[in-house]
Amino acid sequence: GVVGRAEGAGLLDVAALEAGGVMEPKDALTILTQAALEGAAGGEILRVYQAQETLAEALRLLEERGRALEALEARHRALEARFRQLDEARGRALLLLLEAHSLLRRQA
Repeated sequence: GVVGRAEGAGLLDVAALEAGGVMEPKDALTILTQAALEGAAGGEILRVYQAQETLAEALRLLEERGRALEALEARHRALEARFRQLDEARGRALLLLLEAHSLLRRQA
């Protein structure tokens, strides 16, 4: 759980960041939860857990929407490529029509 992971959080995480490490959002939430729990008393502890759950769900939704956005962007790129192909085919068809029209005019 979050608290189990958070027990090791603290100075080591700060040292990792100072050494150039990148903190993941879930790790940041763990560290903040642990810090809040250390300063919380009584009923505040429940509110810390509620806040942690709310933020964890928000992170999950954000990650989910990020994946959906990536999928949409990939679909958009595929559609753009297909439209370019169609536009090129339309251009070739127009040239063929112009050539056919020219040939017909010479034969008439």
